[in-house]
Amino acid sequence: MVQRQSELELAVTETVLTQPTKIRRNSKKKIRIRVWKTYRVVPWVLFTLLTSVSIYTLLTMDYGEVVLLDATRQFFTDLQRIFLQPRLSGRFSLETLLQALGVTVGLAVITTLLGGVTAFLMALFTARNISHSGISNAIRTVMSFIRAVPTILWVMIFSILIGLGANAAIIGMSFHTIAYLTKVFSESIE
Repeated sequence: MVQRQSELELAVTETVLTQPTKIRRNSKKKIRIRVWKTYRVVPWVLFTLLTSVSIYTLLTMDYGEVVLLDATRQFFTDLQRIFLQPRLSGRFSLETLLQALGVTVGLAVITTLLGGVTAFLMALFTARNISHSGISNAIRTVMSFIRAVPTILWVMIFSILIGLGANAAIIGMSFHTIAYLTKVFSESIE
């Protein structure tokens, strides 16, 4: 076995050494290290083009009466105030903020529970190994469409249909949750 392996290694080595290798050289007879091909050139060209367009736009844009240096300084001052010096304004009390936080967490829990139960039932019809292929494919197509639309758009659609409030938020977020969990559950069942 060892002798056979060494014979194979010797045969491969002889084949590699006897085959001529072609080394690319440029006009000065130096070996080219990198060959520029389209998949290497295109990203650099696009990057250069987009950078030059951005710089041109920044230099030629009409800012009106805004001084760019002062606006940038004010932006960083506002960021510092927002993130490094948090405090309650006079508009909201701590109790109001905690109540709003509770409503948000409650909406998330209700949405997840409703979406999970409904998605499990839908997944039983979506799994290919326990459902008819036509039904499975139809549900998968609808769920793919629902997943393609962002959650915020579903909430906006239902707020137009139902009106602003928690009901529109629950239905819109549940819609999206059902689509995601149906996919996950059906793949787990399969």
